[in-house]
Amino acid sequence: MHEHGTTLDASEPDFGRWQFPGRVIGNHHLGVGVARDVDFLKGANMSYRVSAIRGNAIRFDTRLRGTGAQVNNDMAFASAVRRAGWRLVYDPAVEVDHYPAQRFDEDVRAVRGSRSWVVIENESYNLHLIVRDEYRGAGRGIALLWLTVVGHGACLGWVNLARSRFIHREASALQRWRATRSGAALAKCDHAQRRLDRVESEFAG
Repeated sequence: MHEHGTTLDASEPDFGRWQFPGRVIGNHHLGVGVARDVDFLKGANMSYRVSAIRGNAIRFDTRLRGTGAQVNNDMAFASAVRRAGWRLVYDPAVEVDHYPAQRFDEDVRAVRGSRSWVVIENESYNLHLIVRDEYRGAGRGIALLWLTVVGHGACLGWVNLARSRFIHREASALQRWRATRSGAALAKCDHAQRRLDRVESEFAG
């Protein structure tokens, strides 16, 4: 991946996985080693068999929030394909030159801590919605607790809130944390409503 005039040439042997207790490991742009099964793929370079997505069974999730390319839409799509019974294979030997384009929506990522409330809220909403779809039972509760306590990326948990505020001295850290919790709450409500609608539809049918 080429970013800010430089090429990211580090290497990571672990990528594309949901790791217990709920940690998301991406690293698709740095993956090395042999081809292997993964839990999700990266939108910059992913392809699927037509038979895996034919019809209306799997589509990009219209619940996801944000304009342009919704954050984590690729994770949601890939995870849905895998849950439908298909294998997702990542091969580090396949190279793609990825030049992330400038974004012209509300999601400006150029400066650390510069992203707005609505951007963080949308990203948190999407991530929490995906986690609720990905996990079941106690595993879901544990994964959501991980996001609450630690967080992921721009979506701050308590631990990353403390690090951002007191180590990186980000004045907007508390606002980011509040936006994260707001997105999480909205995702909880919408996920519960979707389950209720499904139950009502089954009874009506």
